[in-house]
Formats: sequence, structure tokens, C-alpha cells
Amino acid sequence: MVELGTFGGLRMTAKPAALWGSLVLWAIFTLIGLVLLNFSLGTALFGGLIAVVLHWMSEIIHCFGHAVFARQTGYPMSGIRIGAYGVLATTIYPSNEPPLPDAIHLQRALGGPFISLQLSLLGGLVFFIQSQGEHGLAWWLSLFFFLENLLVYTAQAAIPLGFNDGATIWRILRKK
Repeated sequence: MVELGTFGGLRMTAKPAALWGSLVLWAIFTLIGLVLLNFSLGTALFGGLIAVVLHWMSEIIHCFGHAVFARQTGYPMSGIRIGAYGVLATTIYPSNEPPLPDAIHLQRALGGPFISLQLSLLGGLVFFIQSQGEHGLAWWLSLFFFLENLLVYTAQAAIPLGFNDGATIWRILRKK
């Protein structure tokens, strides 16, 4: 585990999987740029790197959405662990936290998807503006940013995968 410091009152750590996952993502995004989008090697490498940066930015902002909602409940997060699930992060709560009502868990779980929806709207606007010109690297990166925030970070709240926000939300809703 690598200590990254404190940001916004949260202890930021990273597992080695974050680095390895980032390298794999960079390779995948570069191959997509080369093979599917017919970019030059330089453009594909640069675009792949920017896509990895956009991915981690979206992931961390998603986690900070959880932090904002958690702080509003009076039971704040204590940190973010980057690479907890390879190319995904996880939110960390105090180990001595008492058992909490479902309503608090639900509110905290909705924070990430809520902020990711805002990023989706922003990404969609940038994509729309980019669509007025040629479909170069900026167009593809804005499409990636829009779709990742919409599908990976927002829509996942409706799909219980066992480790995601959707699992928490659906577990609570099924009880009612």
C-alpha cells in the first residue's frame, strides 16, 4: 500500500494494482486508437494516456461524491483506496463505525452516482460541442468521458454486482 497523503480530509492510498491496471488500460486504449480509430502511434499513445487520466479523475471524483453525501449524514468517510479493485477504487469508512440505519447507507451509496451523473452531463455537453467538428482525438476522448461516467459510474447504481453502489442500493431497497 502506498500512502498518497490527505486530500479533502480523506486519507488517500493506492495499491500496486492501480499502477498495473493503469498500464493495462493504457495499452488497451492505445490499441483501440491504433486498430479501431486508425490514429498514428503517437496520437494513440497520447490519447490512451489521457483516457487513463480521465478514468482515474472520474473514479476519484465519484468517490468524493460518496464523501460529500457521507459527511452530510454525520458518518463521514475516512479515505479512498485507489486500485482496490484493479482499475477501481473503494471508499473507506472508520473501522469503529457503529451499525448504521439503512437510510444512511443508502444516502452514502447515492453520492457517487449523483456526482457521476453531473460529470456525465458535462461530458455530454463537451461531446456535443466536439461533434460540430471533425472526429479526432478530442471527440473520442469526450465520448469516452461521457460514456464512462454515464455507464460505469452512474448507471451501475441500478445493477447489483456485489461490490458496487448498486449492490448496496438494491440490498436496502429489497428490505423495504
